[in-house]
Amino acid sequence: MKENKIIIFLVFIAVLISFGLGISFAYFSINVVGNDTASSQLITTGELKLNYQGSDYLELDNAEPGDFGFFNFTVTNFRNITN
Repeated sequence: MKENKIIIFLVFIAVLISFGLGISFAYFSINVVGNDTASSQLITTGELKLNYQGSDYLELDNAEPGDFGFFNFTVTNFRNITN
């Protein structure tokens, strides 16, 4: 019984660490498309508004791993940051 609790605890810790790493990777990563010579990108924003003209939610019916869909968004920068 004690061994099961230890195993469950270790699995829980591993899941938390994996979740934290995934979120931090997603937060600090950027994908550069169409510019193979770029060495770094600096993105500074004030307040962004993401607008989707369509239904209240995005839906991709019968999706399986590897499937993708296209959705058109507009991104508006409301406030600029002065350095």
